[in-house]
Amino acid sequence: MTSIQTRAGRVAYRELGSGPTVLLLHATLHDRHDFDPIVGALAQHYRTIAVDWPGHGDSDPVDSSIEPSAPLFADVLEDVVDGLGVSPAALIGNSVGGFAAARLAINRPESVAGLVLVNTGGFVPLNPVSRTFCRVLGTAAVFRRTAPLFVRGYMKAKTDSDREIIERAIAAAKTSEGVRIGTGLWRSFATPEH
Repeated sequence: MTSIQTRAGRVAYRELGSGPTVLLLHATLHDRHDFDPIVGALAQHYRTIAVDWPGHGDSDPVDSSIEPSAPLFADVLEDVVDGLGVSPAALIGNSVGGFAAARLAINRPESVAGLVLVNTGGFVPLNPVSRTFCRVLGTAAVFRRTAPLFVRGYMKAKTDSDREIIERAIAAAKTSEGVRIGTGLWRSFATPEH
């Protein structure tokens, strides 16, 4: 697997095709394989790069001295864009991947040729209920018990690929690294930086 060094460690990615660049950015506890059903079609016309966030897929775990967070992943995206020389790129981001893509577009619009954002956070003002929800899911005891249910609740499987995505995300949620990443990201969703 190809990788690039970022401020959060080594990040794995898969690159196919040539032409204008499309970056594929997955959700929390998912991985680049979420995009497997579309990578081949995109690579026929575009340089297609599917990234594994830190602590996900084949990327290094997030160093214990660093708190996993949505803003950290947005910083990592800047490192990926700079390190691979893919500016400007079209970005397709799901959940935290969409947040990172949107932040890149806001902070460095010259780096972004287009955005597709799916279930992206950070666009709705937080209220006490949403902050509390994020903080509760950001506790390890609650996350361990609810993450598998949560994944099955938001993923409505219609294909074998969907079912594989669900199983990978649930398996990741049951690991100690998955709990650390998931809780860190959920806590960060309640912060002003998100």
